[in-house]
Amino acid sequence: MSDIADADKPAFWCHQFIDELYANGLRHVVISPGSRSTPLAFAFDTHKGFTKTVILDERSAAFVGLGIAKSTGIPAALVCTSGTAAANYFPAIVEARQSETPLLVLTADRPPKQRFTGSSQTIDQIKLFGDYPLLFHDAGEPVLKDEDISRLRFLACQAASASIDQGGPVHINFPFRKPLEPGRKVLEMLEKKSIGQIQQGHPPIVKTLPPKNAQNLPDEVADLMERSQRPVIIAGPRPAHLVGGDTILKLGKQLNAPVLAESSSQVNGPSSFLIRGYDAFLRRKETRKGLEPDLIIHFGNEPVSKGLELLVKECAGIPHIHLFESDRPQNASLTLNLRSRAHLPSLSIPHFQRKSDAFLKKWQRHSGSYKKSLMELFDQDYKLSDPHVYFDLVSLIPDNLNIILSNSFPVRDFDAFGMFENPGQPVFVNRGAAGIDGITSTAIGCNMGNKRGGVLFTGDLAFLHDSNALLQAFSREQALVIVVINNSGGSIFKMLPFEEQDERFNRLFETPQQVNFASLAKAHNIDFISVKNRGELKPAFQELSRKPGISILECVTDSADSMKIRKNIWK
Repeated sequence: MSDIADADKPAFWCHQFIDELYANGLRHVVISPGSRSTPLAFAFDTHKGFTKTVILDERSAAFVGLGIAKSTGIPAALVCTSGTAAANYFPAIVEARQSETPLLVLTADRPPKQRFTGSSQTIDQIKLFGDYPLLFHDAGEPVLKDEDISRLRFLACQAASASIDQGGPVHINFPFRKPLEPGRKVLEMLEKKSIGQIQQGHPPIVKTLPPKNAQNLPDEVADLMERSQRPVIIAGPRPAHLVGGDTILKLGKQLNAPVLAESSSQVNGPSSFLIRGYDAFLRRKETRKGLEPDLIIHFGNEPVSKGLELLVKECAGIPHIHLFESDRPQNASLTLNLRSRAHLPSLSIPHFQRKSDAFLKKWQRHSGSYKKSLMELFDQDYKLSDPHVYFDLVSLIPDNLNIILSNSFPVRDFDAFGMFENPGQPVFVNRGAAGIDGITSTAIGCNMGNKRGGVLFTGDLAFLHDSNALLQAFSREQALVIVVINNSGGSIFKMLPFEEQDERFNRLFETPQQVNFASLAKAHNIDFISVKNRGELKPAFQELSRKPGISILECVTDSADSMKIRKNIWK
């Protein structure tokens, strides 16, 4: 390959890597503009098998890539230039590792001769993200010898398989020296090469076989389930691309056990075994005394529910099993005493001797009472509150739209006030690190990944924290209704045990804002409706949900009334 000009070598080098990514199943790349990453950007642009998305803000770009991966189970590739551009990926990389979401981070870098010399825009990018990536490798400068190209293609295989099989981010650093811009002839050649690779369907140079499925419950686990008289099944957050939620319901039916499933557990569909409102009624000590299980069976990651946390801690010492799908430790309550891998889609559920349904009926009665109390409470003359938004809107969301929830109150309020009928669509939540950054970008990525529209429920501060995501509004075709709960600040902090919520609390924690959301929407040419009373809520949502592209529904709520409703329900 000595006939390739020096200016063309970096792009040709990158194209070898990208060819192999395609062979390993990758289909999306999110590119942030920059000079040093020119060879990567041009190489991706010549490959006809990739959907290319260009996003200015690297932090937003990384969360869009995260959303794509959440909805597909396949990593999106991220491409950025050197320096602080790469550092802006860090929050999404943390979330990807914590939530076991595949992500491939490709950072351009200065060549070694410029490092530690004071050269402009040069920082130390070697293991920039610490131990959060599953794999880090510096690809080295382009060398177009057969053995070097073979190693580079194997690196692409390593990166893709590690990210997909283990679930998490992988970071590959690409140093380039100038010249960076390839000529037109080599770009045309690479474009033809990619078309041929797609048509011929080249397999990866190294094929990774999936691990053997954990299809059968261990005898010790099955024996505990057989002997249990009061089992409880907990379904915590699980990646949305995973299937097998119906297996959890099947186990609940076999054991006559209440299933306590969070919205992000991917346990979908109507079932008499699903218990609603458990977070609220389990907060009362008197209620918990009558609902103690003799066996806890836990799927997924750690749940959010405070009421459930109290119950589990009070039951320390009873058998507590975690049937896990990945190796990330889950034992926040420190009550776990047995773990076993389980591949839910193929897990064989034994036939157990039929148990009494008395314990299940206790849970069902409490769930029914909770729903009745909530209906009575909402008949009272409250101003528009956060709970009203979920109570009134969730049932209107059609099954062909994604549901995306911000952290803080939205993920809790959705379960507490909107989940009377289990949604049939996937529910996406960044519960790995549970931050409020990148929420809107993640929602956009989820829509891009599974090519569906969506509804995002988010707080005002989380929305403003990721307002750069709105720069993508002009290029998005799928509908995304952003329901912004505008209660003028971080009301989640009102749950903190302050003696009084005075001026200092307001200034340091609640962080009130006075943004004109209508002006923000207008600046981005986005459809916008603001509602201040409950009667306007449903018509406004139905109007916006029929429109393509991104739109904003601002719900101006009363923070004090919202907390009053929550506390009444918890009592």
